[in-house]
Formats: sequence, structure tokens, C-alpha cells
Amino acid sequence: MSKFNLNEYETVKQRKERFYNDHADGRIVVELCNTLNPLDYALFVAKVYLNKGDQEKGLCKATGYALEVRDTELKTTKDKYTGELKEYESVNYSSWTENCEESAVGRALDNAGYSGNKKPSRDEMEKAQRMNTTMRAKNTTPKPVSKLSGACPIHPNETLREYISNKTGNPFFAHINNGKYCFGKN
Repeated sequence: MSKFNLNEYETVKQRKERFYNDHADGRIVVELCNTLNPLDYALFVAKVYLNKGDQEKGLCKATGYALEVRDTELKTTKDKYTGELKEYESVNYSSWTENCEESAVGRALDNAGYSGNKKPSRDEMEKAQRMNTTMRAKNTTPKPVSKLSGACPIHPNETLREYISNKTGNPFFAHINNGKYCFGKN
């Protein structure tokens, strides 16, 4: 994996500060999309409005989605001085919803033109770093089971299938769209 310097990336907090400096009456509205299994994963959508009037009329400037899966096991790391293995809580062990919400906001602000240095946010790079470590540790692709749920309301030619999460063992309905899970919700 190529190395990158997190200090070269703007945080979502910095993007929000710039947005509110430009739009004092601006609004960022965030909604949890998955209400069936929020203890397993979080799926948020964030909508950016330039002012109260745009929000009242439903005229959002941009949207952003994010998905985070809850870590259910402690991570281990080796102390570089003592060589001792130590357990720790990853960000998605206890704060997967907050992490996901902030990621959705960062993506919405990026889509609204607040990408700063034309790079992903620092938060997204930290997620990429975490995901790369997780994917190398084990194959986390959920396995589809035979149960079908019907047509996807967003992609009518696709059928939502029941999957079993490798991480939690819990079922969820989705289909793959452009390499990402679509849960059939806007």
C-alpha cells in the first residue's frame, strides 16, 4: 500500500468551518438510513443546504452517503518498545455511528465544492487505511443466501438479496451496484 501523510488532508471539521463561514445560514442535515440493524452497521445520508429557504423548499446543494460496519472485536497491536501485545478499541468498536455520520457530512461537503485541496478528507483517508488493514486480515465479503426480497426501489432491474454479514452473522438485504452495496433506500 502506498504511504500517505494524514497531515496533508483537511478534516471534515475544517470543511464545515469553511462552509459556515461562506453560508452563515447554511444547513447540514444528517439522517440515519438503516433503522433495522443500527447496532450492526450505520448508513447515513447528509444533505447540504445553502440557507433556510433552500431547506424549506427541499433544494439541497449536495448529498453524501457513508457506510460503516461496527467492529465487534477488540484490535491488537504490538508495543514497539516491549513487544507486548495490547488490545484496543478501534473507532468503529464504540463510535461507528458517529464516524459514519461525519463521513457522510464530509462527502456531502465535498460534493458541494468544499473539497479544499481536491483530495479526500483526512477522515476518508483514515477510513481507507483502516479498511485496507481489515481487508488484508480477512475476506469480509458477505455471502448471499438464496432468499430474495424483491425489486430494488432505486434500481428496478435489480433484486435485493439477503446477505449474511461475515462480521456479525446477521442478515441484511442489498444488491451490488458499481461495486458498492445498495440497500434500496434513497
